[in-house]
Amino acid sequence: MALTFDVHRIAPAALDAQAEAALLERLAAEDAAHRGFPRFTLERADHASGSRFGSSATPTRYVVAGQQPGLLTGPLYTFLKAVSAIALARRIASASVTGATPVGPLFWIASEDHDVLEVNRVTVNGRRFVHPYAGPLERGRVPPVSAIPLVEAREPLLAFLREALPPTQFTPWVLETIAGLDFTSYATAFRGLLRACFGGGELSLVEPDELRARIAPVLAEMVERWPALVRALEAGMRPLHDAGVTPPLTDLRFFEIVAGARVPVEIEGERVTLASGTVSLREAARQIRERPRDFSPGAALRPLCQDAVLPVVVTIGGPTELAYLWQIQPLYQVMEIRPSLLQPRVSATFVEPGIARTAEKAGLTPEAAFTALASTDIDVAAAGSDEPDAALREAIERHGQALL
Repeated sequence: MALTFDVHRIAPAALDAQAEAALLERLAAEDAAHRGFPRFTLERADHASGSRFGSSATPTRYVVAGQQPGLLTGPLYTFLKAVSAIALARRIASASVTGATPVGPLFWIASEDHDVLEVNRVTVNGRRFVHPYAGPLERGRVPPVSAIPLVEAREPLLAFLREALPPTQFTPWVLETIAGLDFTSYATAFRGLLRACFGGGELSLVEPDELRARIAPVLAEMVERWPALVRALEAGMRPLHDAGVTPPLTDLRFFEIVAGARVPVEIEGERVTLASGTVSLREAARQIRERPRDFSPGAALRPLCQDAVLPVVVTIGGPTELAYLWQIQPLYQVMEIRPSLLQPRVSATFVEPGIARTAEKAGLTPEAAFTALASTDIDVAAAGSDEPDAALREAIERHGQALL
């Protein structure tokens, strides 16, 4: 099955000054470099992250996007992140000089995430489906979503979709594809659906467990340098404040896997509280090296681990991600890791063909739908109002009556 789109580019400033649009506009501005934001440009297409910890032996560099697994891929921006990675990798590949290292899109499935109540629901056409979670909810007792069974969700989810989905040429494919997914866990179903949507092998997928042994030495040294990293996180707040962006991170975290649950590790000064007791920073680092599958980085440290063990050209993110990726730049200096560059994900609104045809009959282009004064056949002055919004409403009502 192939998806096709007519793409209309609409300036972020036209999107009603939404917080997300405004932030993406600032981060993508020409002066982003002067603000200290490490923005990707085609002139920097030969970039690659790296460190003394050793990068992958693969001959491919990556454009990386990621998200925790959710039902039916979760929010739309998860899908858009994958689209962004594929599109940008193609663009870099087409612009690269002959003989350059290949570039491919990579999706990081954050399957060790334990916020199950964020991913156990999906909304389709205004109707919501929630798969009940009966496990523990206490802090430090929730298992990662890769360990939470999803088998019992298959039939109720399919029944919900049969009622919620409109009858289109794609509906049978959607139902058949979802029915054939591996519902062992949120991670397996999510992985299968990404494969189905972006088949052909172009989009590579990776889960943290596949890289645990290589990430452990990086995380261990982070723990040894913890006080310096804490100071670096505070230093990273300054350029965001100067650019009018609220720093999203207030602290650093890493986790220990205890009895199947992902438990936040508490650090006070030079003392670290593990399941086995309170130890020094150095002893905690030793245990991480000896038991690599029992520890994982938090959100702020994961990008450093990624860039330390994989050759990454660009990391793609949404507004909040870009803000904290910007904030942690000083941490890279402490760890002597070369960071990947940053790029905003695609932000998109999908207009169904039927709606597009109706809007076209009313003389409304996509641009006009988002910019009240951009319509080619709605004349504010002729509408007899000094208020643009009122004029637009009046004109739309007039078009609507004509359609009836």
